[in-house]
Amino acid sequence: MHAVRSLVVLFAAATVATAQAPATVPGAAVTFRVITVQWSETPSFVKLFSNSALLSSDLPAGKIDLPDVLKALESYRNATVTTFPKLTLLSGRPGEMKAGAERTVITGLDTKGDPKSEVVHDGTIVKVKADVTADRKTVEFDLDAKHTVVNTNVPQLAVTTLLSPTTDGGEMVPFTQFYDKADVQTGKHKSMFSLPAGRSRIIDLGTITAPAATKPTPTLARVPYLNRLFKEAKPVNEKYQVYLIATAEVVELSPATEFVADYKKAVAEGKLADAKALAEKALALDPACFAK
Repeated sequence: MHAVRSLVVLFAAATVATAQAPATVPGAAVTFRVITVQWSETPSFVKLFSNSALLSSDLPAGKIDLPDVLKALESYRNATVTTFPKLTLLSGRPGEMKAGAERTVITGLDTKGDPKSEVVHDGTIVKVKADVTADRKTVEFDLDAKHTVVNTNVPQLAVTTLLSPTTDGGEMVPFTQFYDKADVQTGKHKSMFSLPAGRSRIIDLGTITAPAATKPTPTLARVPYLNRLFKEAKPVNEKYQVYLIATAEVVELSPATEFVADYKKAVAEGKLADAKALAEKALALDPACFAK
């Protein structure tokens, strides 16, 4: 029996916006999508799309067009597409996107035998900074991506401690507790690269292995003698091949964009005087900037 393999593709479509006025810093908007495709055998990512004309002769190696990828995946019935909220950031300023949830998991035991826990982000974290070149034809990326899978379906960890007796002269009583020590696996990638406007790059975040979901045991399988009619299901590992696809697109923004962004930040920090000054500058450049 072959383990089911999954291909998890994280799409990062970066729309990098530049302003027409020199006083305004260029901006960027990043949209992330997560696509999961399950296979009995997972070929390499290049082979997966080799028959879809995505890797044409005039397309540099390692770069693809995002719309073509989404169109190719429509032919696979077991493809699931999930769209995450859009992240907007100005060029040259860092931004961060999180998809998933924070979970508190047991990672081991301390010197006293008590469980040690920590908070882990179960999902995807992408930190990105995008800069537009002077000719506005290229986007330079500084990317730090991490995809974490927390698996709690693991054998329990047995810990035995000795308890003091309630009566004098009694023997120590062993007490056993069972803990679920989570298996945390993470795929990472950190790099700096440049992309022509409208082009994409495939980034490999590695392979993550976790036990596949199993069907619940039938009630009859717990009845003596009748349980002989059922075979105990063996654990099957599921492999996730994780990729990040970054796409850059340059557009024009209002000259007041930077001041509006700084205004919102100042309001959030309670700096009302600074917020008023920034609002006046933004309205002077674009009277309708706050209506957009």
